[in-house]
Amino acid sequence: MSVDPHKARLYMSVFLSTLTTRKISFEKAFRTLVRKYNIKTWEADQLYKLAYKIVIYYYSIEFLARLKGYKNTPSHLTEFLYQMKFDVNRVLEELGEELGGLSPSTRISLMHGYPPWIVRDLYGKLPLDELEKMLSSLNVRKRWLVVNTAKTSVEKAVECLENHGVEVIRHPDIEELLMTRDPFKKVAHVPCIKRAEVLPQDISSYIITKLLEEFTGDFVDACSAPGLKLVRTLLTGNYGRAIAVDISEKRMSIVPKVVEKAVGRVPTLIVVNGDSRTLIFNVKSSLVLIDAPCSNSGAIYANPVVKLYLTRKLTWKMSKIQLSLILNSLKYGERVLYVACSIHPLEGEEVSLKVIGKAKNARLAKISVKYGSQGYSGYEHSKLVQRLYPHVVNGQGFFVAMFERG
Repeated sequence: MSVDPHKARLYMSVFLSTLTTRKISFEKAFRTLVRKYNIKTWEADQLYKLAYKIVIYYYSIEFLARLKGYKNTPSHLTEFLYQMKFDVNRVLEELGEELGGLSPSTRISLMHGYPPWIVRDLYGKLPLDELEKMLSSLNVRKRWLVVNTAKTSVEKAVECLENHGVEVIRHPDIEELLMTRDPFKKVAHVPCIKRAEVLPQDISSYIITKLLEEFTGDFVDACSAPGLKLVRTLLTGNYGRAIAVDISEKRMSIVPKVVEKAVGRVPTLIVVNGDSRTLIFNVKSSLVLIDAPCSNSGAIYANPVVKLYLTRKLTWKMSKIQLSLILNSLKYGERVLYVACSIHPLEGEEVSLKVIGKAKNARLAKISVKYGSQGYSGYEHSKLVQRLYPHVVNGQGFFVAMFERG
């Protein structure tokens, strides 16, 4: 580690304390740390990677520290890491020697740094080797970019990125998808990204938008902000009116700006600040997209503190919100595409079961998503729904289902 260990001890103690007391995103907590101590750019880059790995394996570190007599506080955990020379790989090696007598689910949760309850809930839903591959994949940072081919070519986009120090790998099957070689490399400063010729969007999110190209008519994006899926939909040009809805006034105000920058002015776009659990439209929409608020357990590598804040109570809460969104949307939508960035069946298979039980004349339509797999085993409708598994798609984890009326 190139960062002075004494500085790292101070910085990581403050950083972890901020995360565990304020419950804010990884990015916000780290920016707060950098500003507070006026940390230089080169040092901040090294600290960022260290902080990322510590948070990803927080539960692993916590367990081994406790075995060695340290208390579960940010200062004590940081002191333990200091004694381990902030070598997280060494922590994992020593931890592996301590797990012999534990159950498979506990061993998996500790080796991959996940709350034990979520691994227990997933146990049996996938073969053990697949479960480990999924959890391991979500621990590895990735940054995907999508070329806006309405504004530029893939070749020009790649040239622009690489001229500004962002090396990329082209996706073997999807021409407009690019992955940065260094997932920690900042990209916001690159001109083609500023001009919305290249859009930051995860591969899984992009793949789901390809489903939207199959439909025409009026379209409702029920949980729209920040608007990237809406942008992809508008770029296909297959829809009449597009209605973008979000419950957050602040987040909703961003959507028109994102759309205009990436697509241009769209006269048929209607923006609504409202709650899609209760809103009813006079239009009968051809398709409603519900990119549902969720626990974000499928997006851990984008914001690793999700692991620290993830609870079964939160997952239940999000599950109920998702159910309300779908049931209300079926009142005016001919089809409802339900998407949740979660690896937990409470946000997916379980919600789908409840929709079919509660909604009159609603059924699940079989769908096929590129790189998609059928839902978790143990559900009668698993073959009708899809999951994008992180280790299969090399992206975030999503559940996808299509409901139809009639």
